[in-house]
Amino acid sequence: EPTNHLDISSIEWIEKYIKDFKGTVLLISHDRYFLDKVVNKTLFLADKKIKVYHGNYSYFIRRWTEEIELNRKKFVLQEKEIQRQKDIIAKFLANGRDKKVRQAKSREKMLQNITILDNPDADAVKISLKFNPAVQSGNDVLKITDLSKSYDNKEIFENISLSVFKNDKIGLVGPNGIGKSTLLKIIAGSIEADCGNLNYGHNVNIGYFDQELSDLNEENSILDEIWDEYPRLKVHEVRGYLAKFMFYSEDLFKSISDLSGGEKNRVSLLKLMLSRTNFLLMDEPTNHLDIDSKNILEKAINDYTGTVLIISHDRYFLNRTVNKILEMTSSGVNEFLGNYDYYIEKKNSLLIDDDNDETITKTELKNLSRKERVNTRNRQALRKKLDELEAKIYTIETDIERMELELCSPEVYNNHVLATKTSFKLETSKKDLESLYQDWAILHESQEADNE
Repeated sequence: EPTNHLDISSIEWIEKYIKDFKGTVLLISHDRYFLDKVVNKTLFLADKKIKVYHGNYSYFIRRWTEEIELNRKKFVLQEKEIQRQKDIIAKFLANGRDKKVRQAKSREKMLQNITILDNPDADAVKISLKFNPAVQSGNDVLKITDLSKSYDNKEIFENISLSVFKNDKIGLVGPNGIGKSTLLKIIAGSIEADCGNLNYGHNVNIGYFDQELSDLNEENSILDEIWDEYPRLKVHEVRGYLAKFMFYSEDLFKSISDLSGGEKNRVSLLKLMLSRTNFLLMDEPTNHLDIDSKNILEKAINDYTGTVLIISHDRYFLNRTVNKILEMTSSGVNEFLGNYDYYIEKKNSLLIDDDNDETITKTELKNLSRKERVNTRNRQALRKKLDELEAKIYTIETDIERMELELCSPEVYNNHVLATKTSFKLETSKKDLESLYQDWAILHESQEADNE
């Protein structure tokens, strides 16, 4: 977890360091954007097994999702076939004739020798999160004018101005210490500004998620923490909500002080969900969450019909949830209409425009253009090879999935010759695929080097 507690500029520095590093790197991270940037191989550890995926996080999640769907189809097919065989066995036994009874016993033996597939959905226990505002706000949610704040004569920020409108999903970014969390606390009413104006719109009610989880009473049990906040709920309703957040039976009586960071985070998210407010302020809501829970939180925010202002260093999360970026700087707030990638693209284009203002001679420009043309041709040739290789990989992966599915069908596994032939083809294809993965990794490294 090398990116924990770092601001985005520090994470970007680590990314460059790892890319330039000539040795091997083995890392653990829940930062999906970071993984996409720096890794060319993903090891997935689950159910006491480890599996290798020859690509970055996005490649892994795409392949893993496809595998889950394939395993689900295999499981359903096998369940149907087992039930079909059981029905035939029962019919043969009911017939009572020796021949039919022998056939029934033969089929029973066959069923006993089948390797029963695991249900891919059996252990899929996840939190159930949905934000529903009780009332809708007006179109103008918040207008801030010339807001300033200092601590102990040290200026945090000065003359901040910004506007928030209904259904905005805003990511608030900036370096550590620039005052992002302080600004959120002021908007939430937890602390006061030194000067400036905050004007809230019609029907605006605020729900606040604090990264320090200071809204939790450490002495409370989980059950009491929810009940104290929402005393009108009946005990079975509180238990039902807690179950949706993976707190069961004896868990409900655990003290808040004994919970892990992830468990505390889930309690705070549940309190926020039950608030049914229409303007969510969220300070680092993905802290302590595993990747599954992050995905669920992303969906909840995307489905939310209210307004959201989020501070996060999780760029993948920002990419999937926000439609506007507010960048806090020492000179004020800059607005970018788009997600995090758009913000970076726009920032880079502004830097290039500034660089292009510098003077350059004709000879330098000519030499630069010639070199750029050669580099472009090399990059295009490399990209073409990668595209061709990826097309081959996709074809073989599709063939492997088809053959694995065929091996689950009664037409194949009841036919020894066909089953053996299919199994041989499957193993050969898997070896070919492994070789292509290695070729892809080499070309991908060359592409990364060229891009640098």
